[in-house]
Amino acid sequence: MRRLLLVTGLRRGELAGIKWEDFGSATGTVRVVRQQVVEGDDSVVREKRPKPPNSVGTIMLDKVTAETLGRMRPAGGVSSIAAALDCGLRRAIQELDSARPATLSGPYLS
Repeated sequence: MRRLLLVTGLRRGELAGIKWEDFGSATGTVRVVRQQVVEGDDSVVREKRPKPPNSVGTIMLDKVTAETLGRMRPAGGVSSIAAALDCGLRRAIQELDSARPATLSGPYLS
């Protein structure tokens, strides 16, 4: 899940909103048509269209990511990629939220 988050550049909510029906294993693409957001005092998860509107579209995946997703696709019963990957997204979000700019390094992160 971390790989999908990093190679696509999707926002967390957009990634959480991707369902298996949005993944094209034959084309190696993912359609972004919804996002999941936590709203309200009761912290309810809701499904909405992505913002900004130009976030809606199709993303071409690299070969390794597409093949990995293809192998992980369940036979049935689970509609979202995040749920099928057993909360890997939740761990990735926690890691990203806890990362401080000082701990990041690299030629483009100075």
